Amino acid sequence: MFVLQAAVPGIDGVDAVFLGAVLILGGYGDAFGYLGEQNAPSWVMTLCLLISVTSILIVLGVFGLLADQILSSRFEFLRRRPRVPRSGHVVVVGLGRVGNRVVRILQGLKQPLVVVTNELQYPELLNEVALLVGPMLSELRAANLEKAKSVIAVTDDLMLNLEVVLAASEVFDAQGKPFAPVIRTLTQTFSDNLAALMPQAKAFSAYALSAEAFAGAAFGENILGLFRLSDQTILVAEYSLEVGDTLNGRLLAEVAYGYGVVPILLQTQTLQREGRDILMPDDNIRLSVGDRLYVLSSINGLRRIERGDRTAPRRWRLSADMPLNRGVLLEAGNRLSQMTGIDITRCRDFMNSLPNALELSLYDYQAYRVMQELNRRLPIRIAPV
Repeated sequence: MFVLQAAVPGIDGVDAVFLGAVLILGGYGDAFGYLGEQNAPSWVMTLCLLISVTSILIVLGVFGLLADQILSSRFEFLRRRPRVPRSGHVVVVGLGRVGNRVVRILQGLKQPLVVVTNELQYPELLNEVALLVGPMLSELRAANLEKAKSVIAVTDDLMLNLEVVLAASEVFDAQGKPFAPVIRTLTQTFSDNLAALMPQAKAFSAYALSAEAFAGAAFGENILGLFRLSDQTILVAEYSLEVGDTLNGRLLAEVAYGYGVVPILLQTQTLQREGRDILMPDDNIRLSVGDRLYVLSSINGLRRIERGDRTAPRRWRLSADMPLNRGVLLEAGNRLSQMTGIDITRCRDFMNSLPNALELSLYDYQAYRVMQELNRRLPIRIAPV
């Protein structure tokens, strides 16, 4: 308005407002005319032209976004949604944060499933899994429950979870099929009462599991995850070995059998194995400073590692006779040292003085593996003392 008042002498405020609106809407012919004499400076004309071009681009952009949304929605509608599996599937009831995480894990395991929810919180799952949206107890009947493998109830409503499990239990009992539902609870008391009501059900309290993870973190350097196995919480713990660590210098056999844990991955920085990631590492590997070890363990196992409370090995007597081929004695001595942790010089002296006997401190699985390995090279006998 002020630009027009400055450019066009004698124009009042009302006319400037109307003239500005006409120019913004592209009515240059109405404002200036094309054949008559121009009474506006060229820079005003240029500014009005830029405003018009900008308006056209904005309008085209808006129409483009609307067209994209309309076409996308039509293609989404035409895309074929997954059907409810006919048999061997898992029925997940509830699609909150916990339910969505359960669905993602089952998808990663390539497990057929159907999700029952009363509210679609994750629309991206529409074309990824079979979804039944509506009253959960009613939609449960359309989930081919009689052919399902299991039911997982993970809603935020404890009583609704219980109703779902009881309704599913009636269907399975009518067919005489074994039924082991999984139900989410929020209190340990509810879990205990449910265990008395339905011993076959697996009840998980989110707060109880979190408490075990926090307690485990007090013993392990880093808790990466947890799961339930045989009514026990198994933690996935990560250890970074430092000077003075209770695991430093130990054979993995001593760690596994002495502390009751399962080593699953070793990241070592030793010169012989620099930068290697070893999945399911061998019992004969000796840990050193800088190694990173991942184990499966209960809270008790992590506590024992923290305190250095290792189960004492059993005493064994290894008796060996001279083999027909004396050339295997050097290799046999090296393998004996590697598997038992005994000084290599002592093992070689033992092999060079056959027949002879040697007392060892080994765990049962260690002793069995030593017998298997050395029996390939020379006649031996091993027995507990």
